[in-house]
Amino acid sequence: MDILLAGKSALTVTHGQHMHETWEIISNIEGQGVFEFDGDLIPFNGKTIVCIPPHIPHAKYSDEGFRDIWVQLSNFPSLDTSKPTFLTDDSDRNISSLINILYSVRYSKIPNYKDISDTLIDSIQQLILSRLEHKKIDPRVEQIMNHIIHHFQNSDFSLDKCLSRHGYCTDHMRRLFREQIGKTPQEYLTDLRIKTAKKLLSSRHVSNYSVTEICAMVGFGDVSYFSRIFKKATGIPPSEYVEKR
Repeated sequence: MDILLAGKSALTVTHGQHMHETWEIISNIEGQGVFEFDGDLIPFNGKTIVCIPPHIPHAKYSDEGFRDIWVQLSNFPSLDTSKPTFLTDDSDRNISSLINILYSVRYSKIPNYKDISDTLIDSIQQLILSRLEHKKIDPRVEQIMNHIIHHFQNSDFSLDKCLSRHGYCTDHMRRLFREQIGKTPQEYLTDLRIKTAKKLLSSRHVSNYSVTEICAMVGFGDVSYFSRIFKKATGIPPSEYVEKR
């Protein structure tokens, strides 16, 4: 994935019509107004995300001013290339937060920043696609997902406490979660931990993390259990994942 440019705007009231040779993901972080695409005016607010394909003229206007953060990249698989795609960030503003981290990583030039940038843009794209697929997701389910995402690295994380945080029956929330997400909360948690472990294991040649350290970093309290779950999910023990993936 080629991440070509990332940036932030100062407080601005008008960004006149222009277009890019690349894809652009824009996260509005302050203010409200309208985007203009081929004469059509589409409103935006402080949680609007828009993905704009190459060669699409666009402009942005606000009476009181806006600030945004954006990233340009070479491609965005699975999105319509003929028109912009609009969505609203989730309740924790995770998409915007990741774009902001990506911006910081790109310009701080920390060691291995290119690999980190690739991982971040992949996460941003997956969050956007997931958000588009689950536009009508129940807010309670979204809150559970966000809570899992923020706490999955904690080995003491309790799904029962997470599911009962809002006073609802845990069995009801499990059923609702599975109906809307297609997997149980436990399956969602395990998948997230395994996917994160795979990324960490893939970069061991740079990070030098041991399997035991990665086990702890993704929320497993026991290495033997982690190895068993990882092999069940991938067919390969974590110690061999890099060589045989």
